Amino acid sequence: MSDDHANLLAVNRGSRTRPAIIVPVSGETGEAVLDAAADTIGHAVDIVEWRADGLDELSPESLTATAFALDEILADPLLLTVRTRTEGGSADVDDETYAELVLAAIDVGNVAFVDVEFRRDAHVVARLVDSARAAGIGVILSAHDFDATPPKQQLRELFEAMCSVGPDVVKVAVMPQHARDVLALLDVSLDVREAHPDQALMSIAMGALGVVSRIAASTFGSVATFGAVGRASAPGQVDADELRRMLDVIDIA
Repeated sequence: MSDDHANLLAVNRGSRTRPAIIVPVSGETGEAVLDAAADTIGHAVDIVEWRADGLDELSPESLTATAFALDEILADPLLLTVRTRTEGGSADVDDETYAELVLAAIDVGNVAFVDVEFRRDAHVVARLVDSARAAGIGVILSAHDFDATPPKQQLRELFEAMCSVGPDVVKVAVMPQHARDVLALLDVSLDVREAHPDQALMSIAMGALGVVSRIAASTFGSVATFGAVGRASAPGQVDADELRRMLDVIDIA
């Protein structure tokens, strides 16, 4: 990962900094993706995430063509994500096909970060992490639970297992059922931050209950948070411009 890209998701070492705002875009066709990406221009965006799983015809070729076209539109760094159905996305693919798609993203050359799903086959995950690292591309290793928030011990074990892979960022997103679920995630996040001070984290509680985790991201150890320009891609995402204003207030110290 280049120094410029690393600086966007720098690990806090004793001082709070405003987290990067990541804004997802998607579309059923390449043209729709480009239109959605153009809509982010002029808004509070640090990184654009293209959710490639939204394409009606998803293949390495269609992914590559659209990623190249995005480079002509975006000034912001690009995070490329192929979100599978088991992680809340649209792509219904096996491990090998998933690997082919992510490797195609890595080979494009204009992608700053790729999302790699932790719960894929361990050999596939290791291959993708190694390939991204060799290409100088940052890896966001992700795990999602859209139904519930696991107990604290399970969350700790999940974070530890993900940290052991050695990605640039560990991202965990869960769905709280009550306010104490949000507290549990944030508490575990602080523990992991203290245990792994050089590991960048993103901890997200989704839905209305979890909005505080998006706004107070840096307070609880997250280097980035997700906002929306237009339609949100996940429950609880806040308008990016409003999010920037709130982050500026929280991180003023």
